[in-house]
Amino acid sequence: MAKQYSQEEGDGFINVANYIEAQQYLNDSGVFERGIAELTANQEVLQSLKESTGKRTSKSLDILSSVLEKQSEKEIKDFSIVTIGKLSEQAGGPSTQTIRNKTGLHYQTLISAWADWNNKTMKKPVKKQLHTAESGDMEILKNITEPVLRALVGTILAERNKYRSQLNTLKQHANVTIDTRDRT
Repeated sequence: MAKQYSQEEGDGFINVANYIEAQQYLNDSGVFERGIAELTANQEVLQSLKESTGKRTSKSLDILSSVLEKQSEKEIKDFSIVTIGKLSEQAGGPSTQTIRNKTGLHYQTLISAWADWNNKTMKKPVKKQLHTAESGDMEILKNITEPVLRALVGTILAERNKYRSQLNTLKQHANVTIDTRDRT
């Protein structure tokens, strides 16, 4: 049976056996060691960048690093310069434009290191398209129980899509220049 020891504050118990089992699992699976090693790698990148910069930039790098750490803990990890720049600016760090500038290469390097650590890129994640015309059409047809009515509505929707396609083609070629000069 596992022994329980009280915490210093006395407001709960720690199950030591479960804690040791959890640590053993993390060590065996490599998750714990990988996390520490890569976190250390990100800290090494931060330290090497701070060594080659001034006091103000060093402070900005610290703020940016804390923003990146918080971002890596989120479910949807977005390491795009726009997102990180907004979050950094809110925290008192460098703005999006500062990060994008030629002189912001050290900020970009730090963001890239965190993105690599999370197996992400510095590009904005692509949003899933919520509804296309065809999926909306299929939803409409699924809700119609009458077979004859469903066929009729399906035909109407197909015609609409055909005319929409023709309209888009015509719109592309609508910029026609007419020469009204006199040719005499």
